[in-house]
Amino acid sequence: MIITHPRTLKEVEINDLKVVFHKLPNKIGRKQRTKCVEFLIIGETSEWIDWSLYKEFKLVNKGIKI
Repeated sequence: MIITHPRTLKEVEINDLKVVFHKLPNKIGRKQRTKCVEFLIIGETSEWIDWSLYKEFKLVNKGIKI
């Protein structure tokens, strides 16, 4: 599957797209569960796991169902 990466805005080939929750600090520094999207990027010679905030992912990948 091809997606637009939310940070780089480049198209990347991915596999294994899923919703996860990470504990990230909020505005006052307290850690809270934050909805994120985790995916496996397929590069030319290797693969690696990356993630993005759910809202940011959906903003640039509107047509993709998770």
